[in-house]
Amino acid sequence: MWIKGPLKTRLPNANVKLISSILKNCVSKITSDFNRSPRDIELCDRWKATEARQFLLYTGPVVLKNVLKKSVYDNFMLLSVSIRILISTDTTKYDIANEFLSAFVKHCQKLYGPEGQAPSNA
Repeated sequence: MWIKGPLKTRLPNANVKLISSILKNCVSKITSDFNRSPRDIELCDRWKATEARQFLLYTGPVVLKNVLKKSVYDNFMLLSVSIRILISTDTTKYDIANEFLSAFVKHCQKLYGPEGQAPSNA
């Protein structure tokens, strides 16, 4: 939605370039625990699952913080924190993850519209 979605949901090109630049600057700081180095966000439709996971859980919360509008960043963080909880071994917090995911979906509708659909070529 941020890269190839409808115009009302796309990030300005300058922000996309800034995110990609910050991701490139992270490459030297990514440990060998990660299988892949971060690539430009413009290539997100070609990212492998490990790249998307790395962005969602590790690099995204850092590189997006001062680039996205607060409401959009907070929505992204609802998803990121929810998934982090769900992949943990602490099952006592799954109810919190469920609440966060419900809030994520509700806020997506407000941010991106009720249709919330990416274009067919995405």
